[in-house]
Amino acid sequence: MASIVQFGAGAIGRGFLGQLWTDGGYEVVYVEANPELVIELNRRREYPLRLTSESGTVTRSIRPVRAILATDTSAITDAIASCSFLCTAVGTNILERLSEVIAAGIKERFRRSVEPLNIICCENQVRAGEKLRGYVAAALSPDEASGLNILQGRVGFVDASVGRMVPPATPELLAEDPLLLIAESYGELPIDADAWIGEVPAIPGLAPKTRFTGYVARKLYTHNGGHALLAYEGYLRGHEYIYQAAEDPALVIELEGFWNETGNALVRAYGFDIREQRAHEADLRQRFRNRALGDTIVRVARDPVRKLRRDDRLVGAASLCQLTAQLRPEPLRAARRHRRHAALPARRLHLRHSVRACLALVADLAQRALAVDQRPLQQAVSRGHARRGVGQATRRGLL
Repeated sequence: MASIVQFGAGAIGRGFLGQLWTDGGYEVVYVEANPELVIELNRRREYPLRLTSESGTVTRSIRPVRAILATDTSAITDAIASCSFLCTAVGTNILERLSEVIAAGIKERFRRSVEPLNIICCENQVRAGEKLRGYVAAALSPDEASGLNILQGRVGFVDASVGRMVPPATPELLAEDPLLLIAESYGELPIDADAWIGEVPAIPGLAPKTRFTGYVARKLYTHNGGHALLAYEGYLRGHEYIYQAAEDPALVIELEGFWNETGNALVRAYGFDIREQRAHEADLRQRFRNRALGDTIVRVARDPVRKLRRDDRLVGAASLCQLTAQLRPEPLRAARRHRRHAALPARRLHLRHSVRACLALVADLAQRALAVDQRPLQQAVSRGHARRGVGQATRRGLL
């Protein structure tokens, strides 16, 4: 039976990707650092997944699956050499740690055959595939150019946009079954069709898209941006769960205003159909109200240093709105070509002003939310930007 090597057996790895790959007729071979999880997956060769939607809840048995401990490099190398393709869902901060064993697997694969290898990166981060390519190239050869030459035309690093919401398992779920997860039923995984080498397999839910940058931007600014707005504003209004914030009339007005502005910017920037964009927003509005998920404000709001940086879901969305307001309604490729020669006002603001000024003037956040220096969120964002430094920040960004 054909197999897919899946790095990461966490919320997305089991709560979404395992179902996707097994529905496509593949065995899923998880690579996982948690030894107890590895033992249990290998003992049962399946796990339960509870899917919720407006129509109700259904529990599915996801199989066939097995697992390899992340320290078993020999077994991982062998699995990579013989798999149909590889997928990661571990977090971008872990990608570099995977590079050595992926490089070893690639070498063994090419020793056995000439079959190319595609690696799907489900990391909820812009250009995660490009980042992993650099790490693997360095692991293949001390000379980065030589490493990239080995990969050229033989290994595809394919970005993906994960839209399914999968909250972490609660103590109650773990007590019921240590492998049980709850997820929404949404089941589409857009991937970068232009990065895939060869023919994309016909897997239900796997959606290859050209001009993929636009889909990454829409996921970040529409889905993640709307989620973040509900989380931060919901926290200030005393809500515990996302569905409570999504049903709060005052926040619904804010969310619709946010989506109207950012949605129009996405349409101008990437050529989305406005009706498709509004339908996507309406679908998200209903999904955010899914009570059965039990998705918490704290989970969605965590890691504010990352989520409030200049290229991410809120400040980045504001920058896109400002940028597209200065352009004719055409794709942004030309704007990107000329950005080094004509700094845009939003970019100058990020460089010249404090985090507070950026959030207040670019994101147009209310001064009441920024006036108190002792707010933990404000302190965390300021410290994070200070650590990264302006020079590093300018090299990031979707635009």
